[in-house]
Amino acid sequence: MKCPSKYGDVSAQSQLLQALLVLMEHSSLMQWTDVSNAFVSKIAENITGRAKQEDNTLLLSSLNIIDLVLNSKSEDQKQLVMREVPFESLIRHLEKSDERVIHNVLTLMNSLYSKASNEDKSIIVEHVHATPFRRAIENSVLRKCRQLDVGIEQQLLTVQRIQLNELARKAMHPPSEADIERLQQLKALNTESGRGGHSASAQEARRHEWANFAAAVAETPPGSLAVEMITAFATHHSDSIAKISMENSLRVDGNVWSVPLVCVRLVQLLIDILHIVNEPEDGDRLVVMLFKSDRPFIDLFAVMVRLFHRTWREMHASEEDINKVLAVVQKQMDICMSERPETMEKFEELLTTHSYPYMQKIWERERSAKEAEELQSDAVRELREFLRPSIIELIKKNRKNVLKNGYTFGKLSQSKSIQKGQQFWYWKLDPNEKTLLCTDCSASDSAVVIDPAVTIKIAISDIQRVSTGGDITDSMHTLTKSKKNAAVRGLTLEVGDKPEIYHLVTTDEAAINAWVDGINALIGSERLSAQAQHQVDRFLNIELKMRLLQLDHVPNVCEIPPLPSNLDWIPRSKAMV
Repeated sequence: MKCPSKYGDVSAQSQLLQALLVLMEHSSLMQWTDVSNAFVSKIAENITGRAKQEDNTLLLSSLNIIDLVLNSKSEDQKQLVMREVPFESLIRHLEKSDERVIHNVLTLMNSLYSKASNEDKSIIVEHVHATPFRRAIENSVLRKCRQLDVGIEQQLLTVQRIQLNELARKAMHPPSEADIERLQQLKALNTESGRGGHSASAQEARRHEWANFAAAVAETPPGSLAVEMITAFATHHSDSIAKISMENSLRVDGNVWSVPLVCVRLVQLLIDILHIVNEPEDGDRLVVMLFKSDRPFIDLFAVMVRLFHRTWREMHASEEDINKVLAVVQKQMDICMSERPETMEKFEELLTTHSYPYMQKIWERERSAKEAEELQSDAVRELREFLRPSIIELIKKNRKNVLKNGYTFGKLSQSKSIQKGQQFWYWKLDPNEKTLLCTDCSASDSAVVIDPAVTIKIAISDIQRVSTGGDITDSMHTLTKSKKNAAVRGLTLEVGDKPEIYHLVTTDEAAINAWVDGINALIGSERLSAQAQHQVDRFLNIELKMRLLQLDHVPNVCEIPPLPSNLDWIPRSKAMV
């Protein structure tokens, strides 16, 4: 196939290349391995700008053709494309407004990386980290007014994975002793931080700290990635590490956290959060803010270090709490990253909002929601109804004990209002729970002595009814013929076949409910006050939660085993029944 150089008109070339793409879909006609080198070079000129022609339709076709040639089985043509279309020559096309062009450019970029040698891949990664590429992605591809195309997002995910794979390579490679020594010599990591300055014990503590650090980075991951991240953090974020060192210097021993050792743990946490080493089964998630920073992973690591320091302070942590603080930091990172912030600054603002006290509130809501969900399962509802009678009996027993302790009530007289000449009487349940005892007393009596000679005895079996609320207000109003007693609170006992009425007056709502529940329990009534019902539900919830503590999941439906195939083991006498 010859090059289309004789067609000087851009539109004609564009139409010709589009027609060629359609024809080449028929594999029986021709293969991309059959095209000439001159043809490939000519098409490459449309991409690199050497052709001096700027037309989106022509560019689209040219990008498609070069990508197809690159992915053909011809090694010579692959090498030709790698020479004719350098990675950096594609970056300027990312600033196009045509999304089709952007998609094809990113596709070709990813193809160039996948076909490149290890040495060339390192060069491409350098371009991906360089400012021109990032500015093109940030200002054009990811500009706010644009809804990201699905195809473009998929190609950006591939670019993101290229960057992550480069980090993974470093994470799986242990650092050399020279790398560790250079890191150890950094002044920012050797400040005196509450460890006794230059004393012998302080020097020994630092030697022990760095020995543990060397052992930690020898593991892969985090390997040499940890050394590189910490070095870059100390270099590019010296103000942050200076602030941390200053605060650590003011803390007493035991409340100081080791910057090198914790940073290793944070690098490992970053590896886990971004799935740097192990790709997630459901695929990567695009992290837009990684494309909007000149040093995305170093800046993100710096954010994590500052977050750890702030959370450590909020938790009032000590050395033995490092794992707890790291767990909180991971939860904070997961929650804030799920909101998909577009910039590193926005991400740090979210982390500031999700402080440790705020996280505690989130966990409390999650715990309450989980408990509520567990308590609504069919199995738990069945258990609740099974336990309810025993809890009700417990409440009734408690109410009877209240009656046995006794209580001083106001005494209502027919001739006097509540406000004038108030009299009192002391009521108590006999220990054998057969009789209520009642005797007159004064309001100031702290301990009433029951005198059998003047004590009224009411058999429990004679009590017909106990009432409170509106019923007692109506009966008291009828008794006194006075509107002044209309708002009286208390309870009324009806005793005997021709009921003798006893009015027990008090403003203590808890006492009223306790005595009504206790007397109802004694006379065999199943009625419970609202207060008692609330206590029953509260005690049931406590009992259920205690029983569910050791269970991870409560099934809604119990699995019923299948019937045995042979029932001969059942005794004949039982089988007949």
